[in-house]
Amino acid sequence: MILGIIILKRRYKTSKYVSVIMITIGIAISTIASAPKQIDIGNSINLSTWIVGIVLLTFALLVSARMGIYQEVLYANYGKHTKEALFYCLDF
Repeated sequence: MILGIIILKRRYKTSKYVSVIMITIGIAISTIASAPKQIDIGNSINLSTWIVGIVLLTFALLVSARMGIYQEVLYANYGKHTKEALFYCLDF
Protein backbone atom coordinates (compact mmCIF):
# COMPACT_ATOMS: atom_id res chain seq x y z
CA MET A 1 0.00 0.00 0.00
CA ILE A 2 2.83 2.38 0.83
CA LEU A 3 4.52 1.69 -2.51
CA GLY A 4 1.19 2.26 -4.29
CA ILE A 5 0.92 5.64 -2.62
CA ILE A 6 4.53 6.60 -3.39
CA ILE A 7 4.94 5.18 -6.91
CA LEU A 8 1.43 5.21 -8.37
CA LYS A 9 0.16 8.26 -6.42
CA ARG A 10 -2.93 6.36 -5.32
CA ARG A 11 -5.33 7.26 -2.55
CA TYR A 12 -7.28 4.68 -0.58
CA LYS A 13 -10.36 4.73 1.65
CA THR A 14 -9.82 5.27 5.36
CA SER A 15 -11.10 1.75 6.08
CA LYS A 16 -8.24 0.27 4.05
CA TYR A 17 -5.65 2.26 6.02
CA VAL A 18 -7.23 1.11 9.29
CA SER A 19 -7.26 -2.51 8.09
CA VAL A 20 -3.58 -2.41 7.13
CA ILE A 21 -2.63 -0.84 10.47
CA MET A 22 -4.61 -3.46 12.41
CA ILE A 23 -3.04 -6.34 10.47
CA THR A 24 0.44 -4.86 10.97
CA ILE A 25 -0.13 -4.50 14.71
CA GLY A 26 -1.41 -8.10 14.87
CA ILE A 27 1.64 -9.45 13.04
CA ALA A 28 3.99 -7.43 15.28
CA ILE A 29 2.28 -8.71 18.44
CA SER A 30 2.40 -12.29 17.15
CA THR A 31 6.10 -11.98 16.26
CA ILE A 32 7.01 -10.49 19.62
CA ALA A 33 4.88 -13.03 21.52
CA SER A 34 6.61 -15.96 19.84
CA ALA A 35 10.12 -14.52 20.33
CA PRO A 36 10.82 -15.77 23.89
CA LYS A 37 10.10 -19.36 22.80
CA GLN A 38 12.49 -19.21 19.84
CA ILE A 39 15.34 -16.92 20.88
CA ASP A 40 17.16 -15.96 24.03
CA ILE A 41 16.90 -12.16 24.16
CA GLY A 42 19.91 -12.04 26.47
CA ASN A 43 22.06 -13.73 23.84
CA SER A 44 23.10 -11.13 21.27
CA ILE A 45 23.94 -13.74 18.60
CA ASN A 46 20.40 -15.13 18.56
CA LEU A 47 18.88 -11.65 18.71
CA SER A 48 20.98 -10.40 15.80
CA THR A 49 20.05 -13.48 13.74
CA TRP A 50 16.38 -12.82 14.49
CA ILE A 51 16.68 -9.15 13.48
CA VAL A 52 18.53 -10.04 10.24
CA GLY A 53 15.75 -12.51 9.41
CA ILE A 54 13.05 -9.88 9.92
CA VAL A 55 15.00 -7.38 7.80
CA LEU A 56 15.39 -9.93 4.98
CA LEU A 57 11.70 -10.81 5.07
CA THR A 58 10.76 -7.12 4.98
CA PHE A 59 13.09 -6.52 2.03
CA ALA A 60 11.59 -9.50 0.17
CA LEU A 61 8.10 -8.14 0.81
CA LEU A 62 9.02 -4.72 -0.57
CA VAL A 63 10.69 -6.18 -3.67
CA SER A 64 7.65 -8.39 -4.29
CA ALA A 65 5.31 -5.41 -3.96
CA ARG A 66 7.47 -3.40 -6.37
CA MET A 67 7.35 -6.24 -8.88
CA GLY A 68 3.55 -6.31 -8.63
CA ILE A 69 3.39 -2.57 -9.31
CA TYR A 70 5.76 -2.97 -12.25
CA GLN A 71 3.56 -5.71 -13.73
CA GLU A 72 0.44 -3.62 -13.20
CA VAL A 73 1.96 -0.69 -15.09
CA LEU A 74 3.26 -3.00 -17.80
CA TYR A 75 -0.18 -4.59 -18.30
CA ALA A 76 -1.86 -1.16 -18.32
CA ASN A 77 0.49 0.03 -21.09
CA TYR A 78 0.74 -3.08 -23.26
CA GLY A 79 -2.12 -5.42 -22.27
CA LYS A 80 -1.97 -8.88 -20.73
CA HIS A 81 0.59 -10.83 -22.69
CA THR A 82 2.20 -13.07 -20.10
CA LYS A 83 5.12 -14.38 -22.18
CA GLU A 84 6.06 -10.88 -23.29
CA ALA A 85 5.70 -9.63 -19.72
CA LEU A 86 8.28 -12.19 -18.62
CA PHE A 87 10.67 -10.79 -21.23
CA TYR A 88 10.14 -7.21 -20.06
CA CYS A 89 10.48 -8.19 -16.39
CA LEU A 90 13.81 -9.87 -17.04
CA ASP A 91 14.99 -6.62 -18.62
CA PHE A 92 13.98 -4.71 -15.45
